[in-house]
Amino acid sequence: MKLLDSYENVEIYERPGELPLYNLLAPPLDKEGFKIKEKVREIAIMQIDIDPSLILDVGKRNRIFKDEILKILVERFPKLSDEEMDHISDMVVEEMVGYGRLNPLLDDDNLEEIMVVGSNYPVYVYHKTYGACETNIVFNSPSEIEHIAEKIARDIQRRIDRSSPILDARLPDGSRVNITIPPISLDGTSVTIRKFNRDPITVVDLIRYGTLSSELAAFLWMCIDGLGVAPNNILIAGGTASGKTSTLNALLVFVPNRERIITIEDTAELYLRHKNRVRLETRPPNVEGKGEITMDDLLKNALRMRPDRIIVGEVR
Repeated sequence: MKLLDSYENVEIYERPGELPLYNLLAPPLDKEGFKIKEKVREIAIMQIDIDPSLILDVGKRNRIFKDEILKILVERFPKLSDEEMDHISDMVVEEMVGYGRLNPLLDDDNLEEIMVVGSNYPVYVYHKTYGACETNIVFNSPSEIEHIAEKIARDIQRRIDRSSPILDARLPDGSRVNITIPPISLDGTSVTIRKFNRDPITVVDLIRYGTLSSELAAFLWMCIDGLGVAPNNILIAGGTASGKTSTLNALLVFVPNRERIITIEDTAELYLRHKNRVRLETRPPNVEGKGEITMDDLLKNALRMRPDRIIVGEVR
C-alpha cells in the first residue's frame, strides 16, 4: 500500500484494484484502561446534570461534557498521564453524548459523507480529495449500530422502529442523516450521514473546479438577478450527490438582498445570507398518522407570505 496522505489521527492509503483505505489511528485501551473508562462513564452518568439535547452545537456540547469528565479523571485517577486522560475522556464523551465510533469521522472536515452498511462490514466515507474510501472501522455487533441510530433519533426528537423504519432528517449541526432498519433494511441497520459544509461552495469555487465556465456563471447571474425587470424560473436537476444543492446554494448569492425569500425543503440544507427570509421544512406524520405537513402544504402557505422568490430545495 502507498501512503497518499496523513493528518491528525488519519492515514489514507492507495490500494491497487480497491478503494483507498481511510485508516483511523486510535490507540487501543488495555484491560485496566477499559475498566477505568467504564467506571468514569458510570460516575459521569450519575454526576453530570446537563441535558445534552438542550445544547444544539455538537462541538460545544462535546467540550462541556469533556471538561466535566476530565474533572472526574483528575479526582479519581490522578496518576494517569495527560494523554491517557484525554483519550479516555474522548471515548466517554463519544459513548455518552456522541455517536460512538462515528464521532472521529464527523469531526473530520475533509469528509463529505459517512456510510454505515451493517455489522461486520467496513464503514465507508466520501473524502473531498480522494473520493470514496473504505475505513478500518467495523461494527462487530448489530446492537452497536442500532444504539447509534436510536441516539440520533432521540437527539432530533424523531422515532424509528419497525412500524416506521425510515428516518430522513438533519442533525443539530445541519448534517443530513438517513437511517433504515429491518424489515426494509435486509442486512440490518444502515446509517448515511451527509455532513454539513461549514464553508459553503461559492460560484468562484464552481468556476475553479470546472463545474461552470465564467460565461455560464455570468449568464446565470443575469437570469437570477433579472436585471431589475423579471428573473427567470430555474430548475436544477442531476443525479444523486451530483452537486444540485451545492450549486443552488452558490447561485443564491445572486438574489438581490432587497428581496424576500421563502425556502421549502424536506430537510433544510440551503444556506441563506439574506435577512428577509423564511425557511420552511416539511414534517412527517406522527405515531397516529396525523400532523403531516407536505411540500404542497408549504407551497400554498408560502404564496400567502408576500414572497419575491420561492425556492423549493428538492423535489422527488
